[in-house]
Amino acid sequence: MAETQIIPIIIIIAYFILTIIVGVLSKKSANAANFEGFKLGLIMCVAVGAGEWMGGTSTTGVSEYGYLHGISGAWYTIANGIGIAFLAVFFAKLFRSLNSSTVPGIIGKYLGRKARIVSSALLIIVLMIVGVSQMIAIGTLGESLFGLAPAASICILGSGVLIYTCAGGMKSIGSTNVMHLVVMYAGVIVALILCATGAAGTGSLSELPDSYFSPISIGYDKVFSWVIASVLGACTAQAGLQPILKSKDEKTAVKSSFMIALIVAPFGILTALLGMYAKVRFPDLANAKLALPTLLTQMSPWISGFVLAAILAAVLSTASPIFLSCGTLITRDLYCEYQCKDVSDKKLLKVSRLSTFFVGASCILLAVLLSGSATVLDIVYFAYSLRGSLFVVLLLGIFWKKMSQTAAIWAMSATAAVGFFWVAYKKIAGSYPIPGITETYAAVLTALVVGLIVGFLTKRKRKINGKKEITNMRKTIVQCVSDYAAETPDKAAVITPEGKLSYSELFESVRGFAKYLISNGVKKGDKVVVRASQTLDYPVIYLSIHLAGGIVTSLENSISDEGMIAVAEQLSASAVITDNESLKDTYKAVYISRSGVFEHAKEYIDKDISLGFPALEDSADILFTTGTTGDSKGVELSHKALVATAENLIFGCEYKKDTLLIAPGPLNHANAIRKLFTTLINGSTIYILKGMTNVKAFFTALDYPEGVKACCLPPAAIRTI
Repeated sequence: MAETQIIPIIIIIAYFILTIIVGVLSKKSANAANFEGFKLGLIMCVAVGAGEWMGGTSTTGVSEYGYLHGISGAWYTIANGIGIAFLAVFFAKLFRSLNSSTVPGIIGKYLGRKARIVSSALLIIVLMIVGVSQMIAIGTLGESLFGLAPAASICILGSGVLIYTCAGGMKSIGSTNVMHLVVMYAGVIVALILCATGAAGTGSLSELPDSYFSPISIGYDKVFSWVIASVLGACTAQAGLQPILKSKDEKTAVKSSFMIALIVAPFGILTALLGMYAKVRFPDLANAKLALPTLLTQMSPWISGFVLAAILAAVLSTASPIFLSCGTLITRDLYCEYQCKDVSDKKLLKVSRLSTFFVGASCILLAVLLSGSATVLDIVYFAYSLRGSLFVVLLLGIFWKKMSQTAAIWAMSATAAVGFFWVAYKKIAGSYPIPGITETYAAVLTALVVGLIVGFLTKRKRKINGKKEITNMRKTIVQCVSDYAAETPDKAAVITPEGKLSYSELFESVRGFAKYLISNGVKKGDKVVVRASQTLDYPVIYLSIHLAGGIVTSLENSISDEGMIAVAEQLSASAVITDNESLKDTYKAVYISRSGVFEHAKEYIDKDISLGFPALEDSADILFTTGTTGDSKGVELSHKALVATAENLIFGCEYKKDTLLIAPGPLNHANAIRKLFTTLINGSTIYILKGMTNVKAFFTALDYPEGVKACCLPPAAIRTI
């Protein structure tokens, strides 16, 4: 074999082995979060994101466009840069703030659990199709360089990618992609310098027709189509978005997006120029796809091998993020939706690795089976059409209040059907069903039209707890507790270091104590002043006042008797719950014993006293501000306001039924009392602590054998821990 053939092969093999070594030796992931990417810094975000966008099309593909059309072929990567810049300006900060690892996770936050699952299934299909195309590209490259059969090339080179991706996850991809980006840019710049100086024997670009220097010679339709597809795709491309979603903060997400755009956009200009030089040197190539490889054969074998390694780097930098992101979709959007209640992080890491391996192995197998098929490119176009339509659905979910989960599912399903029909029709008939309407336009229009129509015909529903759909909450807190007392009577509702109450025990105590309050003179609409202690009986007192028709005024537990009476006078309160009987002489009101709550409840439970649930419009609480910026002020809130607050917390913080919330804050404070009634509306469990002075009690709560723990801690407590 001639030196001109051996040296490039040695360089490429050495580079491929180096890639595997760097990937495998990168710091291994200790948990699933690190494997998928966790608080990535700027360099890692840029390396993974830019590498995903700069695949084989940006090298051999754009050089082909340059050979056929001139510098306008660079619009492919310029369009990608525009799309990524669009993401940076409008959505990078929003998406990162939602703390989701996946695009379907973002869709689920706006449109519900079923929409998340459907969109995840579609994106998995998209990524696997693109992954197959990348494996076929690797096989073609191996075949042309080493003379191996396509199947052997795919298996050998594809397995190398899969090994280092599964070994280190995002860390491996980031480390190898830093190397790939350097090699890609260095390789094409060196080749371009050789061509421009005449060292490659290509001649001058001035020999080309003027059209080759026109920025739009490739056609307005093609340019517009690329820009639209890039803008839509950049905001739903899981592989490109995952490092941004997993960046360390919102600032990094935005900054890295801009930097990715700046790296990706100009790369096509370089490769398009190489295609133009190939046109000068070889004006009559039968296959324009061979423009760049043919040009490289005329260069020094060392330079040729270096640039061919850059082409290999481009393919590798795209394939590995696709495998990882597809595995992340399977793990986070499918497995975790059903199995993550009691799954250890060690097992979740195992699932992430296995999912990534399964995806990669499947792509390799499918690539072997389809390597000789001419339909792969059509299938890739179909995949990109699905990706763009998902962004349309997400936009409607974010900005249009009528966009319901049902509409989203219908839109996504219709898009898949129309996109498949469009591609199949063109394959059979040789033209699109509607002239000029490509599969991308058809898919996007379908998503928009179906989403709007079904959205108008259905009501928007929000997903709570992954199961319960609501348009608005129509029950007060105490009504919800009543329902859970019947549905899950033995489930723990409130826990303190001194004991716990199940939902049935809680509601029984509330009913009994509400009758006790009424028998002692509390009437509907009365304002009742009480110290909010972090004890097991306070939730009973709080809910009993609601059930009796009263309005709760929760005061700090350490407030003096004088301060308590001052508040009662300020509000013209009708009742005071306290054990200091001498206060009766200072303020005229109904005085109710603060001690013996459970005894009074048990005594009065069977009394013939009528009880009725309060209406949503009735006043429920008067919360006092802390007075940080002025005098402390009482704010009156309706039951509807409390329920709306709870709904926001449940939806935004993704409360689950098995959530056990540890709350050490004072229950007169808005933060802690919200957690109490939100937990009870949700049907989960709250563990109340008396502050963080007893750290041992906090860790005891963490060790509680049931529920997925969540904490509501002030910054000072977090620093202490």
